[in-house]
Amino acid sequence: LLSSRGFESDDFKVIMRTYVLVLDSLVFFPASCAAVKCAVRSAKDRLELVNPATLMALFQPVLILIDHGHYQYNCVCLGLAIFSIAAISNNDVILGSILFCLSL
Repeated sequence: LLSSRGFESDDFKVIMRTYVLVLDSLVFFPASCAAVKCAVRSAKDRLELVNPATLMALFQPVLILIDHGHYQYNCVCLGLAIFSIAAISNNDVILGSILFCLSL
């Protein structure tokens, strides 16, 4: 109980953190951008709203600390769920259903 049962080398930590960042950039970042574009679709000043809302979604301290500090892949599931909401709001129910099932 007093010793670690896991593999904890510095190289492995760098690989795991890099893997989380790569998956975030492939899944969560595009999903956040798509969701913000769907949310402000009807606004007049669309460009003025898209940039701050996207930055707030992408740089949440909670997600950054948990996912990147503990090697959890919550942003992958969250990104797929956000993609599903964006697809359903664009009247693509089948794609939204598939993405939501993948997020589970």
